[in-house]
Amino acid sequence: MKHKTPLVSHFKQTHIWLDIGLLTVLFAVASYIPLLKIVPLVASLELLSFFSFHLFAKRSSLKLQGFSGGFISSTTVFLQILYDKKFTSLHSRDVILTLILALCAMLLECILILFFFSTQLAPIYYLPFFLQLGFFIAVFFYCKATHGPNI
Repeated sequence: MKHKTPLVSHFKQTHIWLDIGLLTVLFAVASYIPLLKIVPLVASLELLSFFSFHLFAKRSSLKLQGFSGGFISSTTVFLQILYDKKFTSLHSRDVILTLILALCAMLLECILILFFFSTQLAPIYYLPFFLQLGFFIAVFFYCKATHGPNI
């Protein structure tokens, strides 16, 4: 499903440039006040959602939002997908796969944090994250295989 207005037409309007400018300012402020970093990150997720909805099919766009949002905050993705009225018309399979991708992204982020910030960590500490990631990847492909190609 395509958006009714082409993406290029949005760049002719002032409000998108104001949104991008405000997001830039938020990132600049967050670089000085680390406690505020979540605000521009969540706002970036919304902007990514806007662009992905225009550039990809609706189902692919939702999965991309789930995966990229999982890196920022998987909790935010869960809250947004499950409680925002604009997502109520989605098929439950699409919602499930999106949430699984958010969990996978969060687990990948945990693995990357362990890898980059702890140089002398024993490999056993990675095991719970890899096991969970493997489990959720298997569930994702199981759901995709058992519910047909339209997932």
